[in-house]
Order: sequence, then C-alpha cells, then structure tokens
Amino acid sequence: MILFVFSVILSSGFHVVFPNNIYTLGARFVCTILMHLQVESDTRQGINMMKYSVNHWGNFRNPKIAFSIGFMQMFGGIATEICCMIYLASITDTINTVIKFIALGNIAKVDDFYAGALSGDYVLKGKVSMPIKNHRSDFSDPEKPDQQRTIMQWFFRFIYKFFRMFNVCLMYYFMPFWTLFIPYLM
Repeated sequence: MILFVFSVILSSGFHVVFPNNIYTLGARFVCTILMHLQVESDTRQGINMMKYSVNHWGNFRNPKIAFSIGFMQMFGGIATEICCMIYLASITDTINTVIKFIALGNIAKVDDFYAGALSGDYVLKGKVSMPIKNHRSDFSDPEKPDQQRTIMQWFFRFIYKFFRMFNVCLMYYFMPFWTLFIPYLM
C-alpha cells in the first residue's frame, strides 16, 4: 500500500507546496506527530527483533529470515511515516490534510488488520514479548566459550546498528519536525 502512495509522490503532477495558512501548517505538524506516535512502536519492535536475531544467532533455524522480518517491520514504519509527511506537504487545505492523514494512517495498521483476521491456531492468546536477555553479553554461549561471529553476522550487526543510530539520532525525536522543513527543501 505504501508503494501506491510512493508512486503518487514520484509522479510528474505531484508538487510539495507551502501551506496557505497557519492552520494548514498546524494540521500538517499535528498529523505528522500522530503518524509518528502510531508507527514508532512498529519501528522499535523491528529494531528489537533485528537486535535479538543478531545477538542470538543460534536460536533460529534460519536467522537471516528472522532478521529480515524485523528489518521489514522497521523499514515499513519508516517508509510509511516519510511518505505520509511528503504527501501531506502537497495539500494546501486544512480539512483535506486531516482527511488524507486518516486515510494514510490506516496504511500503518494493515499488519494489525491482517493479524486480527487470523482465526483458530494462528491467533495468539496473549501478547508475545521478546526475552529479557537481549544484550551483547548474552551473545556468547557458555557451552562454547570461543564462539566467534561470522562475516554475515557482522554484516547484519552493522545494518542493525546503522538503523538503530538513525532511529535514536534522527527519527525518534526529530522526525515530526521535518514536516516544517520539507517545503523549504523541495
């Protein structure tokens, strides 16, 4: 669904514009904050899944798939938030900004809709959480004291660290403020 929005953003008729009045600017900013609050938990969960798969490589049959699932969840949250900001920057009417945000906000909930539609054995009765031990000191196995990381593990660890730094330094605190700067940058 986010690819559809992205294709609209990349079309030749799409233009980022300055808001007509302070109310439209305020609506853009508030909608961006609400989108950020909506997708931040998905982004954080994806980063935690990547961290766990990197630190506990041996706990998975295929740790690359486990890492990829966390990466897709994290990247989906970031892409949804960025596309929402850019798309809302093209709207000059206050009420249309709010209406389009509500429509775009449901894109971030697609995975929740899918999980809610599952029935029977696929539905989890309680909330599943990550194990408590999810830090670097838990990486080594006491039965194998000289266990070393492979090149693939270092590569996935680099990807995880890069996106964690991006999230901590730029996205977590400052992402909603980019909606104020996008018209100037474009």
